[in-house]
Amino acid sequence: MPDLPYLALLGIAVGAVVALALALHRWLSREIEKEEREE
Repeated sequence: MPDLPYLALLGIAVGAVVALALALHRWLSREIEKEEREE
């Protein structure tokens, strides 16, 4: 079984990546909507 600190760091890293991906997805969706409205 891996060390607990390693698991904690891994969990934080995964959570940060997921949060970044969600934020980027929401931002991209907003930008796409803006482009569609302008036309």
